[in-house]
Amino acid sequence: MKKTRIILTLLAVALASGLLFVSCPQEPEEENATFEGTWVYSGGGGYNFTYIFNNGTFEINGNGTSATKGTYTTSGSTLTMTQTHVWGPYAQQRNMNFEFEAKWYSVEEVNSKYQEENVNSRFGAEAKFTYSISGNTLTLTQEGDSPLTFTKQ
Repeated sequence: MKKTRIILTLLAVALASGLLFVSCPQEPEEENATFEGTWVYSGGGGYNFTYIFNNGTFEINGNGTSATKGTYTTSGSTLTMTQTHVWGPYAQQRNMNFEFEAKWYSVEEVNSKYQEENVNSRFGAEAKFTYSISGNTLTLTQEGDSPLTFTKQ
């Protein structure tokens, strides 16, 4: 009888502990936490690009070559990316009339050089996307464009 009472008491304590554990509120995740990491888009024609998100900053690489970097924020299902720097060879690729070294340039430096030559190309614009993340899949959609689907590496 004493043994049965001890077992019942242990079961009651275990049940109560389990209920407390299940009913504890979950800590909210940091809003940008799901973006952290490397996301790869494999487009048609062998073109691939990578978005690397790290604690509010991003870098975009195209076919393994640096292109741009900047900052990002999220609010609800909106991702806002602001370009702050451009990789020299990428800027040159956009307009072959200029020579840029293989280093990061601020968007102001690149845009100033373009403006001097009356080139209608600008870097640094804010880009807004509607986003969703499901497992290891990130979908980004800009108004009027088809969705882009990335896979987390």
